[in-house]
Amino acid sequence: MEFILLVVSLTLLVKSADILINSASKLAMKLGVSKNIIGLTLVAFGTSFPELVVNTLSSLKGENSITLGNIIGSNLANLSLVIGASAIISPIIIHRRAIWREIPLATVITLANLFLIMDGSLTFWDGLVLYLFFILFLFYTLEQIVLEKNDDSKKVMEIRDSYKKLNLYMILSLVGLYLSGKYLIDSLIAVSQNLGVSPYALSAILIAAGTSLPELVVSVLAAVKKESELVVGNMLGSNIFNIGFILATSSIIHPIKVFSENIILHIILILIATAILFIGNFTLKRRVIDREEGLLLLLVYVVFFMSLFCS
Repeated sequence: MEFILLVVSLTLLVKSADILINSASKLAMKLGVSKNIIGLTLVAFGTSFPELVVNTLSSLKGENSITLGNIIGSNLANLSLVIGASAIISPIIIHRRAIWREIPLATVITLANLFLIMDGSLTFWDGLVLYLFFILFLFYTLEQIVLEKNDDSKKVMEIRDSYKKLNLYMILSLVGLYLSGKYLIDSLIAVSQNLGVSPYALSAILIAAGTSLPELVVSVLAAVKKESELVVGNMLGSNIFNIGFILATSSIIHPIKVFSENIILHIILILIATAILFIGNFTLKRRVIDREEGLLLLLVYVVFFMSLFCS
């Protein structure tokens, strides 16, 4: 019964986030905000709404294992599963700004996370340090918004939904996010106790992979259509948001204790996956992640999966 509740809660969580992003995007377009700017803000950050809800609620409960498992698992799923699977289907062209800005920033914030967690915990002050990196990312995003605004075609899209309907959808989706997140955490703890598996492992696999499933589907379809140039940048942006805002907020709400040396290994695996993306730009096919790099990324996830259940 708990497992069914876990699956239903996870499905509702992802669906509620999707409705919230769509409704907020339509509302922004009705207010005259361009699609490019919406893509850089609401859509880019909105894909991490499920992780934000789960981590906030788990931090309030003091469930460190779920907090860490959700972020580490999500970041590895973004890099290894989403980008890896997409690259195997069709080579991914990497945008130039992802190579010289998003990959270095994602690397620096992950290294900062590794350094801060080495003493066995993430504290209130560590969260503030991570916030500083997130502020840098916000400045970068604002710069991109200015550039996109200058290049925007000013094409106005007609949105048939009324303001009242969109606001109602947003309110209902927020309620759905809260309720699904609450029951998801409770059912995950119950399932982990019944199976004798740590909440960290379950959250790193089930919740993280489940919340990354929409991005995986979209990225794979983009790869099939050979329209995957923005996939890498979007996933890196999500990873930066996960650490710089969600994990930072979680550590400020409640100090996070590191309970396993495997967590250090898993953060190193995130760095290895990021390095594969960077090095792949300087092989024979410049600015392209091909099938060989895609297989290497999937291999990183296999190592991650095995380390969770073989320790």
